[in-house]
Amino acid sequence: MRAKHRALLITAVLGLAQCWSQSAGALQAAGNAATAAFLANVDHKVYTPATRGLRSLRAVMRNAKAEEAFPELRGIRIVLYWKVPDRRRVRFEALDGKAARSSSLDFFLNDGIDMLGYVVPTPFAMRRAEAVSSLRAPGHPQLKILPEPWDIVQEPRIFTFDKDYLPVQSQTAMPGMFSHTDILEYEFRGGQALLRRVNRTSTTDMGGSNSVIRLHYTTVDRFWLPSQITVEQPTTIFLFEQYEVNRGLDDRIFTQ
Repeated sequence: MRAKHRALLITAVLGLAQCWSQSAGALQAAGNAATAAFLANVDHKVYTPATRGLRSLRAVMRNAKAEEAFPELRGIRIVLYWKVPDRRRVRFEALDGKAARSSSLDFFLNDGIDMLGYVVPTPFAMRRAEAVSSLRAPGHPQLKILPEPWDIVQEPRIFTFDKDYLPVQSQTAMPGMFSHTDILEYEFRGGQALLRRVNRTSTTDMGGSNSVIRLHYTTVDRFWLPSQITVEQPTTIFLFEQYEVNRGLDDRIFTQ
């Protein structure tokens, strides 16, 4: 039964990737069947709601420290939106749910875009990837993941995987500006790996620093979704509230 379930899940992941690919007009991994199969195995191992039936999501993100420092944030909310195949939007909304604008606070929207990547990670099979090393040779396979249009950093990320298809490290760099190395730690629920902690080492022209990202989860309509993400040094706590999943979203949210 487990083998049958695994086969069905991988088939579903590949089908989701094909759906996304057709809508985006490009097949990830340049049609490389070995890379596509490898990434489907990664998605079988690593939990993401997008491969477990999530069709749409809305959530309110809060940052108590920011609300204290910027009183104007108290009258608006940062709202995260996601919809299949992988449409994303972060915007300010008034308390009545209408879209709001606050150009002086737009930098907080970048936090929302970054955090939405943890709330609903893009499945690996849907990403544009290039093999850096052999995926079948002994050792730790590596893949170059190309950035998506919504990524804050428009540079590739190099992921390193263990022998069980688990991504254990990612590296990215913007030449002349910075480099990040993330060590990824997980907990297992129902045989699937749920990202729990990211240990980040950053290097810039000014020197190096270390930070930790911790994820805490809650269950919403059978999906595991972050209730809190803590970024340490300095400490920033993002809270995620008022989740609405699979209730449908107007496409205009993503175009206006």
